[in-house]
Amino acid sequence: MKLFGMGASHPGMTQPDDYWLDPPRDLALVTSGMGAHDEQARAAAVLALWSIVGEFADGSDDDALVRGARRAHEALERITIGWEGLIRPAAMVAAVHLRGSGARIAHAGRCRISRVGARG
Repeated sequence: MKLFGMGASHPGMTQPDDYWLDPPRDLALVTSGMGAHDEQARAAAVLALWSIVGEFADGSDDDALVRGARRAHEALERITIGWEGLIRPAAMVAAVHLRGSGARIAHAGRCRISRVGARG
């Protein structure tokens, strides 16, 4: 299988999003942040994205996607621990990682993989 894709973001939306397409690593993901205001939401989306991408930086294995999601959760918890009285930021994630003839699909929150197939 080969990864092909394209992405677009919606600037100015109340839930900022970000995406990453990495055909050489057969990785695609989208994150959407939520928070008390746009800056918190954007930070959550970016932190989740780079936490997952970081696990693939030195190559990938079968557990990179799981480690990246765990890393994102721990990072968000760590930076928001002292934010009393505010809605803590969170991120929704959808990811596809192709491995040989198979695919790993992960999602958290309302992000979903809408189409995976031989014809796109």
